[in-house]
Amino acid sequence: MKIFNWKMNPSTLKEALELASCSDEKDVVVCAPFVFLSKIKLKKAKLGAQDSFHKEKGAFIGEVSCKMLKNLGVEYVILGHSERKEKDQEVNLKIKACLKNNLKPIVCLDERLRIERLKGVKNAIIAYEPVSSIGTNNPCPIKKALKVRDLIRKKMKDSKILYGGSINSSNYLKYQEVFDGLLIGGASLDKKEIKKILEK
Repeated sequence: MKIFNWKMNPSTLKEALELASCSDEKDVVVCAPFVFLSKIKLKKAKLGAQDSFHKEKGAFIGEVSCKMLKNLGVEYVILGHSERKEKDQEVNLKIKACLKNNLKPIVCLDERLRIERLKGVKNAIIAYEPVSSIGTNNPCPIKKALKVRDLIRKKMKDSKILYGGSINSSNYLKYQEVFDGLLIGGASLDKKEIKKILEK
């Protein structure tokens, strides 16, 4: 499983459609900005969002509900990414809202792990993404990453555990071999990188 997290990219719909076309392969989840979700059509890959809100409707300016995402064909949602700086309780509510609406949450954990955001949750995909590795071209050393994977596994026995943080075409294979999948940021915006990652 490869989760392509575009973050706040690209700038135009044309670019988004081109990236989606390049990424449309089995076992890929394309997590695009909200504004592109209704336009992206995938045949093999799955569609994902980068966040959701825990309420179904109401006066919550700028928020997007799980039901809204579901109606757009979204199947996965990234939650609790360190760049959003959210409280664990808030992330927990979002996870439960996704599960209630049959969306698959991809819950991010950094070096602090913060397992408490998974309280009362049994079925979620966990992405270990240390802050020190995000956008630095310095992924977490594999031995250290494996130790964290094992710690998470003890708490979430039935969950898939992914690794994210400076993953690219030159290093992804060694992480893919020992994790259940990858959360890929910058490399998922580069057509040449996408091709290399998907062809192996």
